[in-house]
Amino acid sequence: MGYEYYIEVLIRLAVAVVLGGIIGIERSGTRHDAGLRTHILVCLGAAGITLLSEVLLMDGYSTDVSRLGAQVISGIGFLGAGCILVTGNKVKGLTTAAGLWTTACVGLATGMGYFFISITITAFMLIAMLALRPLANRFKKKADFKERQLKITIKNRQSIQTVTNCIIEHECNILSMVTIEEELLNVKISKTTEENATMLIGSLMENKDIKNVELV
Repeated sequence: MGYEYYIEVLIRLAVAVVLGGIIGIERSGTRHDAGLRTHILVCLGAAGITLLSEVLLMDGYSTDVSRLGAQVISGIGFLGAGCILVTGNKVKGLTTAAGLWTTACVGLATGMGYFFISITITAFMLIAMLALRPLANRFKKKADFKERQLKITIKNRQSIQTVTNCIIEHECNILSMVTIEEELLNVKISKTTEENATMLIGSLMENKDIKNVELV
């Protein structure tokens, strides 16, 4: 191996650090645990493994050295899994996990010297994570607004007015109110967020005329 090859190795690893850092800065800006340093290490490690595979191939190893890169792609899934947090019916960290996996792919491409591919992947990643974030948030917010159904147990018939007033105070419209039993109401309210519905239930439960509230 000549002097030129060592320069090429330094360039590839430096580009891996830069591209991994660019991706990591975006994640750090949104206060994710897998931020700048994590993405740099993932990209640098993947690039290093690719360079090692290349050297082993040049040295005449008979085994399939390309498996090293394949193990990076599969193994990075364990790191990504650590970024995923499930709370109730909400899942957080999927974008970060996917970003780590793609960052590993950027590192592999950079390690092989395919700078155009790695730079293009990085550019599209930034478009997906930055430019498309407002659009994704808009769709998410729109999907969160939906009709909710409540089962409310009241003390007496006079408590119905209390229920109605409380729902109106939380800026919800009553779409239907059906009496299932003498003290059990089935109330369908207009499109609202889960957070607002939770606050409404809390307000209803604080009232002495209401025994129980369930979100169906």
